[in-house]
Amino acid sequence: MKPSQRHELLRLLVWVIVLVVLESMSTLVQAFIVVIRAPQQQQHHHLSTTLLAAQTPPSSSGEAQHTRKMDKRWQKKRRRVELGPDGLPIQPIHAPRQMRGGAKLSRISKMGGSQSKRSSKTQGKAWDAAAVGTTGGTSRLRIIGGSARGKKLDSPPVHLRPMMSKVREALFSTLFSFDLFAGNKPPRVLDLFCGAGSVGLEALSRGAAEAVFVDLAPECCECVEQNLKWCSFEAGKKGKAVRARAEEALRGPERLGIMGTFDLVSITPPYEEVVYADLIRDVMESPAVTEDTLVVIEYPVELGSLPFNIGDGRLLGLRNRRYGRTVLAIYAVRPTGKRSGDLRPQEFDFAPQAIAPKRYDEQEEVKEDEN
Repeated sequence: MKPSQRHELLRLLVWVIVLVVLESMSTLVQAFIVVIRAPQQQQHHHLSTTLLAAQTPPSSSGEAQHTRKMDKRWQKKRRRVELGPDGLPIQPIHAPRQMRGGAKLSRISKMGGSQSKRSSKTQGKAWDAAAVGTTGGTSRLRIIGGSARGKKLDSPPVHLRPMMSKVREALFSTLFSFDLFAGNKPPRVLDLFCGAGSVGLEALSRGAAEAVFVDLAPECCECVEQNLKWCSFEAGKKGKAVRARAEEALRGPERLGIMGTFDLVSITPPYEEVVYADLIRDVMESPAVTEDTLVVIEYPVELGSLPFNIGDGRLLGLRNRRYGRTVLAIYAVRPTGKRSGDLRPQEFDFAPQAIAPKRYDEQEEVKEDEN
């Protein structure tokens, strides 16, 4: 064998040995990782099984067991909720959300947006377009169904978290199943914390007789008036905007020119700026509602769940559905059975347990996920 051939064969042999050694090391590393992770996965599986078992109500024979997936992140957030004796949160909720405009988290945190601490931004307050990264004006909001289907809606240049389109579509599908828009008497709608007015305008598009929009920000009221024109709804007859706090509209509607009672009340508040116990109490005692009035309340998943029975039967739950990090509850005010829609207490059975009263700023901070 020539020296050159011998040298080439030796180099080939060296490469084969190197590849075999690398493959063996890779196999050993993978086996080591599996051995380390196995106890952690077993512990996590045991914890998840225990939590689900604790939250799942016992099923009776002949009845399908009601189950709900609750991830570890939700469980951590629910520990923060402080409830009163009636099961309603007695203080503002820590539920930060991404600010409208698509800015990076580092830029938003300087303005009090989504961050680990409570957000300091106020709904209805004008936002800094340079920091948020958009000039406002037009938005992706549009009417989903009815006579104004497909109409684009304007959005005011203020902090807003409008109801998502998929949530609004699911809401009105449920309301139609309750025969709210059926019959000879079209419903009257009160849209509180209206923002751009997407909920009330959707109701008008689907046949509502009148919608009253309430918001504290003048930009929102002006935007609603503009959207009424764009959707070909006559302002003053089909709809009007009232600049006021939602609490004032519920406690003394006649002082604001809001007359009569309503068939549907929509409440989509800024999560961190209201106390749900006070807000729901105002709804129950309001002269703007009557028997069989439907009350839609949007709240964050961090709250857990509102109770099925509020005020000893003054509000009874019809539906309670989760859409991502948003939960939508539909209640009937002192239901008489005239309106379609069965009571479903099983959808309200995942309420968190009340915890001992404690100052809000003394509770442990829960990091918001980046999704």
